[in-house]
This record gives sequence, structure tokens and C-alpha cells, in this order.
Amino acid sequence: MNLSSEIEDQNHRMKTDEYIKNTIKPHFEGKNNISFEYITNSIYFEMDPDKNLIIHLPHKLFAEWFDLHIRQELEDCIYKILTQINTINYRVKKNKNKFLQNFKYDSQYKFENFLYNNNNYLSCMSIFEFAQSDYTSLNSALITGKKGCGKTHLLKAIANYKLENQPENKILYLTLDNLHTLYNHKYKKNKDLISWMHLFDTILLDDLQQIDTYPDLQKDLISIFDYFYEQERPIVFACRGNPHEMELLGNQLRSRLESGLIATLKEPDLDIKIKYLQEQNLQKKLDLNQNHILYLAGNLENFKNLYAAVVKLLAHKDLKSNPVDENVLKEIISEQSNRNQNNFQELITIVSEYFGYSHEEIKSKNRQQKIVLARQVGMFLCRELLGYSYLKIGQLFGDRDHSTVIHSIKKIQQLQEVDTDVKFMLKDLKITCRKSIT
Repeated sequence: MNLSSEIEDQNHRMKTDEYIKNTIKPHFEGKNNISFEYITNSIYFEMDPDKNLIIHLPHKLFAEWFDLHIRQELEDCIYKILTQINTINYRVKKNKNKFLQNFKYDSQYKFENFLYNNNNYLSCMSIFEFAQSDYTSLNSALITGKKGCGKTHLLKAIANYKLENQPENKILYLTLDNLHTLYNHKYKKNKDLISWMHLFDTILLDDLQQIDTYPDLQKDLISIFDYFYEQERPIVFACRGNPHEMELLGNQLRSRLESGLIATLKEPDLDIKIKYLQEQNLQKKLDLNQNHILYLAGNLENFKNLYAAVVKLLAHKDLKSNPVDENVLKEIISEQSNRNQNNFQELITIVSEYFGYSHEEIKSKNRQQKIVLARQVGMFLCRELLGYSYLKIGQLFGDRDHSTVIHSIKKIQQLQEVDTDVKFMLKDLKITCRKSIT
């Protein structure tokens, strides 16, 4: 077949699809607009030379939903209106996109193995109660907290709990980065993604703080939220920080997020970090003694750092015959520190370029007003974006006392409330920093 024939054939198929949809549209108008919306956006009609109709469905999950809700009515309509058709056949496209898959059960993330103490007891119990509820009164939740405090664990614990008790549930877990990737894929050109997401019983959306990077997703998030609210289906978000810290979060989406359950997780304290390492030591036979555990717990900041340390210890156990000693532990902590240091270097470079001063000038004792502002902004961002302690920030900015750091951060917090220029400056810097730091 030459090019012109291929184009002619393609145009013919497109006209067939358009003709069938226009022909059956009156049957659905005013009666079942939602069904016809799915037909318009997700189904493709094709006719073979023998007058057999082929209905193309986008993926297996849609095919299951279609079979329960639309198939019989659509077939009755087609046979009644399009009398020339002999048979109706179906073809289901295989879904190869790794983000658009039903959540698979993972026993690693359960409520029973999430470590907490009195600091996080109420938040954890609230999320567990939410997972058990029938969602008729409250069907949305927001889990907030700093990096590495267990937000993702609780999101996936909800999914695992639902699958344990209702195995037929269709659950979608994805991050905002994943969602952005999907919109920049083929789904950007039509409404198929929204229709596809409507087929799930539960949606779990992680890393909502990335909305400052992808503000254009808000309209679709509102649409998804409203649909799940109306259908009394659960939708759960997790984000670093809280909604008021998201500079580009619009009022419409913010009000929806704040209308449901809000559970804030605090960073793991020494007690929880020790418990985590003790459990991992027992389960994975890491051969750590109590001093090793205390040393690691005292020098690693959050669950992400602790998990990375456990992975490193497992590798050491498999690859080396010598036992764990102080040098091995120092190497592990040093790796985590270097990673954190890289984040700090990225952040301070961005601040330096923005204000036009070198790293050394910002960290120096220079009291020039503009340099002081740059220094205070750098401290503020280290606290907000990296979650560093006041002591650590003081060390990074010229060995300053932690009280100086607290004063500097409060100063910037106050300035952004009364000075529009400072507010927009911080918004720009946060967006730039989030794109660079890990």
C-alpha cells in the first residue's frame, strides 16, 4: 500500500468512528452522558469489509468496567440503529505504561510495621481509621510531614489494607511526577487519562509538594477530586510540608485538600530510629550490636537515611567477610552526609547566583545589608526545604550560634508576610531549588 492509500484508509477509519459516535449520540444524550463521555474519549470504532464492527478498548481495566456498565446498552443501541452491522467484536490494547497499573500488594508497607510513638500516635490512628471507614462522611485525606518521616509508607499501607479486606478493589498509586509524565505522554492530547483514573476505587497521590513545579495540573486534580467526592470514593494525598507552604497551590485545590482528614507526621525521634534499626537487625541478621545501633540512630536523620544505611549494611554483609566495625559505620554515615552536602551545595549555589555573592561572602561575618539578607534567605531555605536542624544550619553558615539561625529564619518568615517582593523572591527560589535538590 502506497502513502496516499494509507492516508485514504486512515481517513476512512476516522470517518467510520466519527459516524458511529454521531449516530448513537442521541440515544445517550440526557440519559447517560457519563457513559457517552467514556465512549467518545476512550473507545474507537472500526468496520471491516464484511460489515463486522470492531470496538477498540484502551486497556484491560477499562474493558472490565465497560463490560459491567456500558457493553449491553451500547450493543443494543448499535444493533437497533445500525442494522447493516453483522457482528460486534472487541480488541483490548495492552497497557504498557508502568504508572497506569493497579497497585500490587506489598507486605513491606503495613500499618502493623509502621513505627511510631506518642509523637505520631494520633496521626497514625487517624489514617488507620480512615482506611477502615466506609467514606460516606469523609472520603479525602492529606498526610503531611517532612522528608523521610513515613508518608509514603502510610499511603501504601492504606492500599495494602484495602487489598487485604477487599481484594477486588482497583487502587492507583502514583506521584505527581508520574502524573506529569503521563500528561506529557499521549494522554495529553485527549481526556483519556481522566476517564481512566475514574475507573479506580481508590487514588493515592504522593509528593503533592511538586505542584509548585507543575501548577498546570491543578485543574485536572480538582476534576479528579470532585469526581471521587461525588462518587464517595477515597482519594488520599501526601506532601512534604503543608498546603500553605506550596507557593503555587491555588485556593480551589487548597480548600478541597483541607476539607478532609489532615494527619501530620513528625520526624522520627531517637527512640523510633533505634526501634527501626533493632527490627532490621533482627530480620536481616545484620550483626549489629547495641553500640552500632545507637551510633547510627544518633547520626542519621530520617527513615530514608536509615533505609539507605540498612541497604548498605546488607551489601557489606554479602560482599565482604569482615564484620561491621566503626569504620564501616563511619563510611555509611559519610555517604549520607555527602548526599545531604550535595543538596546544600545546590541550594547555596542557587542563592549565591540569585543575589550575586559568592558562597564565602554569604557565609562570612560581613554585615552588609544585602549579604545579610542573602544569608538569612539561605538559612530559611535550608530549614524549609532540607529540614536541617538549627545547629547544623549554624555550622554550615560560618559556625553561627543556633539562636542566630532561629532569629534569621523568623526574620524571613515575618518579611514574606509584609513584603511582596520578598514573598515572590522566595517563591522563585523555592521552585528553582526543588528542581535541583534530591
